[in-house]
Amino acid sequence: MKIKLKEVAYFKSEANYISIVFKNKKILTLMALKDLEPKLPDFFNVCIGLTSLILI
Repeated sequence: MKIKLKEVAYFKSEANYISIVFKNKKILTLMALKDLEPKLPDFFNVCIGLTSLILI
């Protein structure tokens, strides 16, 4: 599944899953946040606690 990063509000870790949160919906995907983080552009590299990445 492809998503448009400009539409993502934030990513949240849910154990071995990631919630991809948009303004009006949420998608749950089987992937660890630590595996997703290196694949994201730098503007997502703000860590809130150890469970969320947000757009700055």
